[in-house]
Amino acid sequence: MKKIALAFLLLTPNISHADGYILGVGRWSCADVVEAAQNGSPIQRGQLAGWILGYWSAITTTKPTEFIDIVENVGAETVYTETIKACQNSDPDVMLFQATQNIIANTG
Repeated sequence: MKKIALAFLLLTPNISHADGYILGVGRWSCADVVEAAQNGSPIQRGQLAGWILGYWSAITTTKPTEFIDIVENVGAETVYTETIKACQNSDPDVMLFQATQNIIANTG
């Protein structure tokens, strides 16, 4: 039965799929990000820092050496604070992952 299901999936044309799904804090609005950064519990602030640094770390695996050097040279604290600043200057409804992608697109 598993072989039939697998064959069906492989032979079915034009199955659309999502480009990805953002988990956790990355789906927070910038308003929520700013609130958590300023007034959140230690767990919320830890989740926020972990998501931001994890996202930036992951993106370096797909970027050229010049981008990696920039991230390495500015360091984790600057990456975190600049991301929070970007959210402060964004529409409050923008999600953290969108603000972060914008920064990444303009880094270089």
